[in-house]
Amino acid sequence: MDGREVLVACCDRAHVGDAEAARAIAELLAGALEGLRVELVADLCADPAGAEPNGAGGLVLGLCGPGPSSADLQALARRHDLDPFAVEAVDLGLLARLGPPSSVPERAAAALASTAGALLAGGPTPPGRMRLRLGGGEVSRRGLLAGAAVTYRPVARIEQQVCLGSERCGLCVAACPVGAITRSHPFPSVDTDACVGCAACVSACPVDAVGVGGAASEQLEARMDAVWAWPWRERPGLLFACRGAARAVGLEAGPGEGASDDAGPVQAGPGWVSVLVPCLAAVTEGWLLQAVAAGAPAVAVLGCGERCGAGSLPRTAERLAYAAAVLGPERVRSARADAPEPLAPLAAPIPPAGPARGIPPLVHEPQATGAALEALAPPELDLQGGPLGVPSVRTDGCTLCGTCTTVCPTDALRMEGEGEAPALTL
Repeated sequence: MDGREVLVACCDRAHVGDAEAARAIAELLAGALEGLRVELVADLCADPAGAEPNGAGGLVLGLCGPGPSSADLQALARRHDLDPFAVEAVDLGLLARLGPPSSVPERAAAALASTAGALLAGGPTPPGRMRLRLGGGEVSRRGLLAGAAVTYRPVARIEQQVCLGSERCGLCVAACPVGAITRSHPFPSVDTDACVGCAACVSACPVDAVGVGGAASEQLEARMDAVWAWPWRERPGLLFACRGAARAVGLEAGPGEGASDDAGPVQAGPGWVSVLVPCLAAVTEGWLLQAVAAGAPAVAVLGCGERCGAGSLPRTAERLAYAAAVLGPERVRSARADAPEPLAPLAAPIPPAGPARGIPPLVHEPQATGAALEALAPPELDLQGGPLGVPSVRTDGCTLCGTCTTVCPTDALRMEGEGEAPALTL
């Protein structure tokens, strides 16, 4: 966060058993990330809105249960002159349900470090990546002057100086699940009224030309990297949790929502550590594969199901099927907030972890899937509907017109040679 600190304020009990467990979380966090400070705050859960950043540029609240709404978190940020997305809350109470009690402090510390890492990686949110609104609609000047509650919602923004253009690429257009990005010329355009801030466009862009408020690529990678690099005693499974779904089952702060009574505890094995994401629409095959390549024994997603505003359910199912074909079905799980028992799929035994291959987290496709497959898969893998592969050229039909080289967004296909001896190379 432009060299500024992030403060992790944790309840002195943290819903993990007692004050001793809370102190263990604080000790594990100390020195985990450069620029991270930790404080145990007495009775923080009774008044989370009264938390003080004490000069830090970001604030992460580790709470006993569901805390303030996103609007209240933004109000807290505004009161301390922080970026609207610079205050986040993590519900450590439900996180405790995702594994045995003995591993709670370590998993809680890693989840807090993941959230703090994202804040440290992000600078001030550019105005084009968020929209101001009042209640259910956009903010008017009169509403601002009246001092009414103001919130911001994240939206996508395309950086034209980096974008390859509509004719050459357009992958963000295809990736947007709600049709908010259209193929205008020379660059795609974003309808911010329609955008839901899911960040599917961020992971689809191969050149990092798209950003979403609070979910820039460097912030998403920082969330994963904090968990990747954690010095685990026993590495848990990695759970990509949609923010909306996390609120619904108590993984993250939400307005008056708590842990579901039927979302029973996961008592066996190493348990799970959560990485919060804007929406499962952003989670690609590459993210799933990378988690296991980095050493996680299994990978899972927690989504909103049919309630997803981005309609991510069918696309997520395809990506999970692909990951299961590569990793094995025992290493891939799917949980839904709208299911009768949301966390039941996470209770099954987790297989032993494989070797950690030391790959860095990558958000963008096709680089993310390519790097993971190189680390995990056999030399040849034939899966229908996969996100990438090796193109082949029908030499009997190719006219060497060069069209494929102009539309390839990564310059993998090139025309070489001149005159009477041109050649198409990969």
